[in-house]
Amino acid sequence: MKFSIDRKSISEALSLIQGITGRTTTLAITSDVLIKAEGSLITVTANDLETVFQGDYEADVESGGVISINAKKLYEIVREYPDAYFPVNEIENRWIEIGEGNIQYHIVSSDHENFPEFPIIEDVAFTEVDSAMLKKMVDVSASIAYSKEEKRPYVLGALLEHVKEEGKGIDAISALSQSLSDGGGASVTADVSHGVGGENGSDKRAEDSSDEKDHNKNDAANHTQNDPGSDTGDEGAGTSSNNFSILRMVSTDSKRLYSFDMLLSGNFEFPDEGIVIPKKGLSELGKFLNNSHAVQIGVKNNHFIVKRDNETMMIKLLEGEYPDYRRVLSIAGFTSIHINRTVFMMMMKRMSILVSEDFKSVIFNFKENELVATITNPEIGESKEVIAIGYTGDYVESAFNPKYFIDALNAMKGDDVILNIKDNRNPCIIKGHDDKGFVCAIMAMSV
Repeated sequence: MKFSIDRKSISEALSLIQGITGRTTTLAITSDVLIKAEGSLITVTANDLETVFQGDYEADVESGGVISINAKKLYEIVREYPDAYFPVNEIENRWIEIGEGNIQYHIVSSDHENFPEFPIIEDVAFTEVDSAMLKKMVDVSASIAYSKEEKRPYVLGALLEHVKEEGKGIDAISALSQSLSDGGGASVTADVSHGVGGENGSDKRAEDSSDEKDHNKNDAANHTQNDPGSDTGDEGAGTSSNNFSILRMVSTDSKRLYSFDMLLSGNFEFPDEGIVIPKKGLSELGKFLNNSHAVQIGVKNNHFIVKRDNETMMIKLLEGEYPDYRRVLSIAGFTSIHINRTVFMMMMKRMSILVSEDFKSVIFNFKENELVATITNPEIGESKEVIAIGYTGDYVESAFNPKYFIDALNAMKGDDVILNIKDNRNPCIIKGHDDKGFVCAIMAMSV
């Protein structure tokens, strides 16, 4: 095999796959990139057994063939290579000659026959979506991390579902967001704080991982699955090709929950029960997506597939049901508070200065027309801050991890946000005043 290719094209492709080839798997060859030269194209493939990338790129191919070569080393060579065109030549005994003239590398390749097969999935019903909006959805959902010991599928992955809603244009999102804010179902169970990690606001039991030993009791999503009552009322009738519907992604670590909506137009073939996409794959998909191109998405043969122009990414889905998150997001009986996003963000940042690994909670006291936030850390000291808010409800004292508020506020747009609170056992539900597509539930810690 012998070819030369525009260095920028191959460099960008190899940059995209470093996360895939850098992941440890049961096969050492997954750290390689498979390159096939045929006709006037080379095909670049990376496969970590869960996430697969494949792209076709124009090249000057003198002779066809297939090689499997270490992706990291090849990328480092390409990145530092000075010329505009990058020459590759397979010589003998799987040795690859890279470069020419004064700069040459000789790199040993692997037996390409051992490279994992690319899944052959045909007749996929694709739907075109906005790449920038999908990227934000993916990045926000993948930002909720998990520990290496985590085994629960709904923490390892994010739920993607098609919410069918009659409507025209952006009104579909507004109607769906209104159905969430109006409730329409039972409130979150009174014991929900134990379902999200049982975090304690005053001592080392505040450690986020302290309740991981009892997953069935200490999981907000599972707990609310058994909460009686109707859901938030967003199960509409099917849509026609002239109507709009919602694509929703839900992500949780059992201590907070994100729900992100984006608008779809036309028909979309999608499993009724939704799909669970590994967050590892979502992290790679976020790198794949950009803010300028539309992409095609589809689901087939237990894979979520995203295509753009000459490149495709496929992510193998997780098995298992996703708990009913709608009870967590219901705000029936909650009090809504409008607050300036920047003011609240800066307050949380100042509070988080005294947060440590063992002491993570800030006490929120909601009083008439004011919010008092305090943190006491015996290892460092204490802090108190008061801001004016438009609150006229009953006195509420609750504890939360300020980092979760900072993360959520960073993901929102607009000047104002809406905090929905009820008592010290229920989560705080945050929505953007103008950003209707994103909702966050932050679970309360024990006071």
